[in-house]
Amino acid sequence: MDCEIYDPATGQFTIAAPMITPTRHGHIPILFADGRVLVVGGPTASELYIPSPASDTTPPSNPSVVISSGAAKTSSRNVTLTLSATDNTGVFRYYASESPTAPLSVLSTWMPIASTTNYSGVVPFTLSPGAGAKTVYVWFKDVAGNMSAVTSASITLE
Repeated sequence: MDCEIYDPATGQFTIAAPMITPTRHGHIPILFADGRVLVVGGPTASELYIPSPASDTTPPSNPSVVISSGAAKTSSRNVTLTLSATDNTGVFRYYASESPTAPLSVLSTWMPIASTTNYSGVVPFTLSPGAGAKTVYVWFKDVAGNMSAVTSASITLE
């Protein structure tokens, strides 16, 4: 029995890979946002299918971040980040920090988002304590693991 992946955009099933255990009576497949499929339940062992991404070497482009709708100052450490980026295979994670050091691609602190080729969203962010200028740096990652260039925005915490 082969593992099939359904693409709602095309309405088609594609054979992905043979299952390790050929029969799956009573099992349930769970599709994760990054394309992995977990098959669980039933009388036999569970499996995790991890698809090989297409040979995509292009990182997400046009990264953008705006803090609290572009405000110059804030009295609250709790702000919002308006994020956007594009990618030919789909942006599916972002990483926001006050550190300008690029994150490791494998860090579990990358935040998941619904994979899309043209991402735009508003997310909460907590600034570090202490008054003064604050800069937030953001990176985006696609399904193949490519990381975007950094983008940043600044705000003054009063």
